[in-house]
Amino acid sequence: MITEVVSGLNSPRSIIVGPDGNFWFNPAFEAELGRLTPAGDLTFFPIPSWAENIARGHDNTILFTEFGDNKIGEFTTDGVITESNEFRFSQPTGITAGRGRSVWFLGYGNDKVYRTAFPR
Repeated sequence: MITEVVSGLNSPRSIIVGPDGNFWFNPAFEAELGRLTPAGDLTFFPIPSWAENIARGHDNTILFTEFGDNKIGEFTTDGVITESNEFRFSQPTGITAGRGRSVWFLGYGNDKVYRTAFPR
């Protein structure tokens, strides 16, 4: 049995269970992340540009790639955003948290794999 929980979303791309136990997703071409509680409450949080992919990060964070702005970002469930402003990547796509505080992601525009870490 399949149950429709929410409708009318703008082409959602990825969904994860966040560190807070809520479901997080990224609408296509929208500069926001969506949070859906298990009870069905929906809230949107602004981010600097649209997220191509999202993943659960370290320390209650959600990682996201900014394909159009050539950056990656980290979003806390409290709404604090950190971006990779020190350099730009070539159309970052897939992203995941690695060991320690490392973050791994793909460069779609130049066929590379990158590793970095967000400062704490």
